[in-house]
Amino acid sequence: ELIFLQNNPPSAARSQYVAQLYFKVTQVKLEVDTEPHILRGVHYGTDVATPFNIDPSTRSACEISNDLWSLVNTEW
Repeated sequence: ELIFLQNNPPSAARSQYVAQLYFKVTQVKLEVDTEPHILRGVHYGTDVATPFNIDPSTRSACEISNDLWSLVNTEW
């Protein structure tokens, strides 16, 4: 998959679609104009908006994923 992405970079329209789909599923909106190597955004929960600011150099990808998924309501 990595080789495919390197040879076929996503278009702006595809990137926007993926970001919108991600938001609809998770209610997490990522900020794009942040400092380099900082993951920042807001989770829009039912009652409250929760901002987050993560430095990926201090956390593993698994920890970051768990942190973000912990914000998402799993009750349907």
